[in-house]
Amino acid sequence: MALQQRKFLKKLWLWIIIIISLIITSSFAFVSAVFVWIGFTHSSQSGFWVPVLVGTVSLCCILWLLFVIARRLLSS
Repeated sequence: MALQQRKFLKKLWLWIIIIISLIITSSFAFVSAVFVWIGFTHSSQSGFWVPVLVGTVSLCCILWLLFVIARRLLSS
């Protein structure tokens, strides 16, 4: 019985960590989306592509990092 309880608690904590990671990722994704939105709304100015590029690259990196963390946690 103790072994099943430990496995259940381990899976529970892993899912809690994944959910917390999703919450943090969604906040960073929101900031990245704001960067992209600011860049496109100021497209008449020179250098408008910088916030678009930063937002896109940071969003891709954040999603990749979340995928790696979730995959490692679920495979253990």
